[in-house]
Amino acid sequence: SQTVQISQNGPFVFVVKPDNTVELRNVKPGQRQDGDMQVIEDGLKAGETVVVTGQLALAPGTKVEPKPYNPPGPSNGGQVAAKAAM
Repeated sequence: SQTVQISQNGPFVFVVKPDNTVELRNVKPGQRQDGDMQVIEDGLKAGETVVVTGQLALAPGTKVEPKPYNPPGPSNGGQVAAKAAM
């Protein structure tokens, strides 16, 4: 998945905090589903918003603008994701 990035410390995602800044969060990815979708087994809570594009421009504390994410394919149930505010 494009959302999960890899660093020297392992897989991570950027999670959007209530003030619309991001934090780097280590995660444990599980199996891929429906092509590009991937289950996260540990490191995220239900309802948290993660960044799905623009991660290369981010560092912890970067301000973002959350927007709905509509991937191609089956309905995603209204997931929300964030994109780096440039």
